[in-house]
Amino acid sequence: MTQSSDFSLNRRSLLKGGLVLGAASMLGGTLLGCAGRTSKAPIAPRTVGAYPFTVGDIQGFVLSDGTVRLEPATPTIVTNAPDKEVKTLLEQSFLPTDYVDAPINTVLFRVGKRNVLIDVGYGPGGSPKGGLQTEALASLGLEPKDIDTIFITHAHPDHLHGFSDANGLPRFPKAELVISETEYNFWSNPDNDIAKVQGLFDAARKNFAAAGDRLRTVKGGGEIVPGLVAEAAHGHTPGHSAVRVTSGTDDLLVTADTANHPILFLRHPEWVFGYDFNPTQAVETRKKRLDQLATDKTRILAYHFPFPGIGRIKPLWSGAYEFLSEPWSPV
Repeated sequence: MTQSSDFSLNRRSLLKGGLVLGAASMLGGTLLGCAGRTSKAPIAPRTVGAYPFTVGDIQGFVLSDGTVRLEPATPTIVTNAPDKEVKTLLEQSFLPTDYVDAPINTVLFRVGKRNVLIDVGYGPGGSPKGGLQTEALASLGLEPKDIDTIFITHAHPDHLHGFSDANGLPRFPKAELVISETEYNFWSNPDNDIAKVQGLFDAARKNFAAAGDRLRTVKGGGEIVPGLVAEAAHGHTPGHSAVRVTSGTDDLLVTADTANHPILFLRHPEWVFGYDFNPTQAVETRKKRLDQLATDKTRILAYHFPFPGIGRIKPLWSGAYEFLSEPWSPV
């Protein structure tokens, strides 16, 4: 593995970009690099979530890893808009105005005889309302040892940290860990370390080390397994990736964290999420991707949209969009 990165970043640009907004406090169990402080509100009873769907001949299951609470609305969630404007939009959408509960929609694909996970969530004990992916897998009769391939869209904790346990041992003992080359190189390079958020780098490296020689990197457009391709969606992190799933004439795009909320960042793609590494690039990626998805009427699976996060993007007016959830039933 090379230690260079094609993503031009330095400590100053990361600090200005909003990476460190509350990040130091998030090492204690909330979403590292992708959340605010943990709410003290009572935790609702946990439920298992495994939602089946298909893409051509590929069987998929959205596996809920729970939720994470982000608060406050500004500047934790939106950094470049007036607090009143953000809260008004949330209120008009019949949502709380002082926090957002973000679902964690990981996904399993059965490709031939392979069980392929896209992201692994927090892992057990990683977040007060997360770490439920293992239960969702169990509801399908699967254990971590049954997983063959894991693709990590980016190295934030709610996507990567469930790969290893507290002792740094792999929770998925047979799985190959696949990640974009740019993302791996950024988190692995000590020249990119920032003292204030060193825990982010340490945790990513712990999970990389747990994979050992079963870690493989791909470039944008590279194949994860047959039918699944990594697509560059940089900005949220240096090597943030989407996943294109194709079978026959059917396809779906796993958008990961291209838009972190189905109202705020679709109505206003120009708004900046507080934990985007490179806000300018993240906004540019989001605008381009939303326009493309709306034009092509592509079916998507979004990580932090209401479970199961499957639907399509509809244009509303110039530069604004709406997420139309696909009808579904729990049985």
